[in-house]
Amino acid sequence: MKAIVPNILKVSVIIPLYNQAQFVLRSVLSALEQNEVGEVLLIDDGSDDNGIDKVKSRFSEESRIRYFSSGGKQKGAGAARNTGIENVKFEFISFLDADDYMLPERFEKTRTVFAQFPEVDGVYEPLGRSGSDEVTMMTERVDPSSLFFSMEPFGKKGHFSVCGLTVKTDALGPSLKFSEGLEIGEDTEWLARLSLKRNLYAGHLKDSVVMRTVHLANTTKQSKRSKTDKVLMSKMLIEWSIAQEQPKEVRDLLAELFLKYHYEENHILSSKRFIQRKYSDLRAAGFLLYSSSGFWSLPKVRYFLKTIFGFPVKNHIDYYQLNEGD
Repeated sequence: MKAIVPNILKVSVIIPLYNQAQFVLRSVLSALEQNEVGEVLLIDDGSDDNGIDKVKSRFSEESRIRYFSSGGKQKGAGAARNTGIENVKFEFISFLDADDYMLPERFEKTRTVFAQFPEVDGVYEPLGRSGSDEVTMMTERVDPSSLFFSMEPFGKKGHFSVCGLTVKTDALGPSLKFSEGLEIGEDTEWLARLSLKRNLYAGHLKDSVVMRTVHLANTTKQSKRSKTDKVLMSKMLIEWSIAQEQPKEVRDLLAELFLKYHYEENHILSSKRFIQRKYSDLRAAGFLLYSSSGFWSLPKVRYFLKTIFGFPVKNHIDYYQLNEGD
């Protein structure tokens, strides 16, 4: 006989909305159908379609929906989620994109984990993909203390999505808001900081709780900043890790990731002239030297700095190939 787990969850669902009128009704409805959902915070991020109007018309008598606006200017998903975090009423937060949707009993396993482990700050579960068996999730259960080192792009044991995460509201604070300077990778950057500061447990490993819709208007397909934002994301994490006095192994890993993304953007995928690439290399070297003198001890960083400043090297390193697949 299946054990009955008390429903301890009352969830605020945060949905950023930017030009997803064709999907947003499905997204909002899928959240409202969950017994655990106490409210849906819909944040219009400067849309120029009729998505908000469609929701207001369809759910005109639904008191659980609360509407927010960026003031007509697109500020990004990170800023929209921060608006939601600042205004939630309930003890738990779940995130949902306006073109994705929750599956029935989305929080069944989630509440079991929270009930069983009081020390848990957040529970992450698989994000599926419409029309495919593909899921976004860790490949195995890992201890919260090793999650950062296990999840991509920092480790090699898969990764999970913000939309598969449920987190305690009081686990978030001013230092754990989304960074608003990123268009691509703001979720990865936030999850990295969250995993280093809070206890995150896996719920389901294979059974999707949310479905992702892939279409031409996805932000990752529309954005022109995918290359540069990866570099910026790793740079921001290095600065944060130093300010937060994170362990050396964290900072070293981030330094190597920064070099990988820099080399990829500035050399592999770049159409810049030689002098432009050289200038970008010098700026990257200056950042590493300014950030932490301890980075000099890393073989890849040391090699990079020597080649930039024209010092002799004994062993040549190909950053991109050695890190391929990270």
